[in-house]
Amino acid sequence: MITHNCTDTAWFHKALAACSAICFIRRRIKFWKANGEVSVTANGQAVFSNDISRFYERFSELGFILVPCR
Repeated sequence: MITHNCTDTAWFHKALAACSAICFIRRRIKFWKANGEVSVTANGQAVFSNDISRFYERFSELGFILVPCR
């Protein structure tokens, strides 16, 4: 799951409790709209995963990866 890194919200903590790893992306991700325009968000992004090994391989170059303690 990719989302804003709104660490102060209840939904973020709920998602964090359900994942095996999270990556805080170093820079803003660009998205393309249906009409081809590029859109950059005002907030940074976080990516959540439940597959640590593959996740680390794919995202370690994009940001800082954390494994939540339970």
